[in-house]
Amino acid sequence: MRIIKPFLLFIMVTWVTFCESKKHNKGSFHLDVKDSLENVDPKKQNAMIWEKENITESLFTLEKERSQIECTENGTIKVELTMTVLVKDNPSNVLLCVNHLNQEKQRTEQECQQFKYLKSQAGYVTSIQLNCIYNVIEGDKIHVTVVGTDMINRYRVFNRLLMYYI
Repeated sequence: MRIIKPFLLFIMVTWVTFCESKKHNKGSFHLDVKDSLENVDPKKQNAMIWEKENITESLFTLEKERSQIECTENGTIKVELTMTVLVKDNPSNVLLCVNHLNQEKQRTEQECQQFKYLKSQAGYVTSIQLNCIYNVIEGDKIHVTVVGTDMINRYRVFNRLLMYYI
């Protein structure tokens, strides 16, 4: 029993230290309430504007124009994007993309998913989840773009971008 108590204490201290070191490893963002996603150019990739959901320190920085999020450390991140939007008409060929701008290699990695809509009285409603994993270095940027028709950010609480180091 004398050996087990110090060992258990060591395990508890190690676990608390690990949890504290990972405390601020995530960033949570939601679409800006003023960014309705209306009047976007359907032929271009249009950047979405974000607001930081929590004001605690994190390893992600929202840039001034609020369309790009900068990674402040090297590592592997997971990006989880959840969107629920309303589209007025012509829902075909609408893509939602998560873009990783790699500063070192001067290139962009992109994960895209086409929207699948359900007809409603107000138009077409869709819910989408897109998950990506990227190896990043300090200064790399993540931004989300949409290509296609006008959308309305009608369900703000469901439109989230969660990023964290794994």
